[in-house]
Amino acid sequence: MRASRGFTLIEALLTLAVAAVLATLAVPSYGDFAARHRLLAVSETMAQDLGLARFEAAQRGAPVHVVGHAGPAWCYAVATSPDCDCRTPQAACVLHRVGAEDHPGIRLLDARAVTFDPAGVQATGTRAARWQHGERWATEVHVHPAGRSRVCAAGPPMRGVAACGG
Repeated sequence: MRASRGFTLIEALLTLAVAAVLATLAVPSYGDFAARHRLLAVSETMAQDLGLARFEAAQRGAPVHVVGHAGPAWCYAVATSPDCDCRTPQAACVLHRVGAEDHPGIRLLDARAVTFDPAGVQATGTRAARWQHGERWATEVHVHPAGRSRVCAAGPPMRGVAACGG
């Protein structure tokens, strides 16, 4: 008589139960990872766009501005005019625009206008924007007076991102 090979029903159900418990534990962790990734993506995009504005100012020989609008339908734009409205994407003054529709789930809490002169320098160092995802994660984009931008973690520590000082 041959011994049967395979799993019993009890063994199969036990395996499924363990897999379900592991999946339940992994889903919140993945959700947290995805939230941090989306938040960093929009922050780093803005930091790159600040670099674009700095480059455009030097190339054009005229000031270039990064202007924003906070709120549920947030946006910011690299623009040729300080009073350019990023909510009007087809405006002649808009060189490049990013909006809430490009980054679902991310909120722009605060946006400050940044102007780069033709030498690629702005008048003062400032926080250009403060971003948030959910109630836990937050980042800020800062611009140094020399025109360089950086992203920092404004909430709990984030791996690979320096904390915002003060």
